[in-house]
Amino acid sequence: MDTRIILKRLLSPRITNGHPWIYDNEIEKIEGEPAPGEIVDVLSSSRQWLGRGYANTHSKIVARLLTRKYETIDAEFFCRRIDEAINHRRFLFQKSCVCRLVFGEADDLSGLVIDRFEDVIVFQFNTAGMHRFRNEIINCIRERFPEAFFYDKSDLNALMKEQVTPLNGWIGRACPEPFEISYHGLRFAVSPSEGQKTGIYIDQLENAVIAASLCSPSGKTVWDVFSNSGNFGLRLLQNGAKSVAFIDQSGTALSDCQENLRLNALTGASFHEGNAFDILRSWEERGEKADIIVLDPPSFTKSRSSKGNALRGYKEINLRALKSLNPRGFLVSASCSQAISRQEFEMMMYAAATDVGSRLRLVYRGGQPADHPVVLNIFETDYLKFYIFEKLP
Repeated sequence: MDTRIILKRLLSPRITNGHPWIYDNEIEKIEGEPAPGEIVDVLSSSRQWLGRGYANTHSKIVARLLTRKYETIDAEFFCRRIDEAINHRRFLFQKSCVCRLVFGEADDLSGLVIDRFEDVIVFQFNTAGMHRFRNEIINCIRERFPEAFFYDKSDLNALMKEQVTPLNGWIGRACPEPFEISYHGLRFAVSPSEGQKTGIYIDQLENAVIAASLCSPSGKTVWDVFSNSGNFGLRLLQNGAKSVAFIDQSGTALSDCQENLRLNALTGASFHEGNAFDILRSWEERGEKADIIVLDPPSFTKSRSSKGNALRGYKEINLRALKSLNPRGFLVSASCSQAISRQEFEMMMYAAATDVGSRLRLVYRGGQPADHPVVLNIFETDYLKFYIFEKLP
């Protein structure tokens, strides 16, 4: 290995404890001039070999370790890792063919996401290193799913920061869009070229099934705030909700939601395009009330430096919801902001409830599903907070 990264003398315990990221301020020097995504060895200041990964000097995260064994990183390496990831999820395939096959750092493949939507596989090569091995990874998946369609939905902003030219689009033959998938008896229209993330947000599909139990007995009034394609609201309608108000700032998302409503022959929906904060404030002023309010906002922060503003945003939207929630009603509240810890989120909820004079009973505390595994040594893998609260009279 010609290119080596030498770390500073004071080695971060984060690295020795299994975290794969090497930041620019942790590096003493780089021996060689690695091209973006080139494989490099990482050594301590005393020249002790620590691991092997890929480098990109254009990124703040200069190196990402892929292995701490002295092994070659090639097509065979990626096939082994992908097989390990798929085998870890094998038990999930009995329930659904909609799941995340590879979840980046949690599967020791930093920068790579692979989602399966039945007969369609969607890739995200979000770093220069994974993009460099794009063909090898695609060929590996093609061997395991030979009849599937493949789509590249890499994160454009991430690749721009990595100074990599994206190759997004169908790989080989194209599947007509939108195509339909089914999850626990609910059908969804999916369009990788237009939809969020890899097509739809699959990390909340299981939580929506859990939330659906709140509709017993039937006849509940529901607000699905930040509804996107309607995962929560549709599931609640399917399970007996009297009405669901879908709220989202994106007209495209609401159109997707209407299509999903049609696919499932559901009725009782209304659609409201606009800023969720403003809509909730307006409905509160008019005295509108709901039995169940779902808050599933996009991430309010990508970094810890803006965590304070994010927590104020979460508090404001939850406070608005609590004011409009009927006594004995349920607040379903989530956060996908990795920078916000569970303790911080729960303290925020306590502060919001205190400000409106409410008592909250915790009904359910959860997070991301099993196909998005958490590695305790890599705290970035634990990002989704999901709660169900009952508003006590």
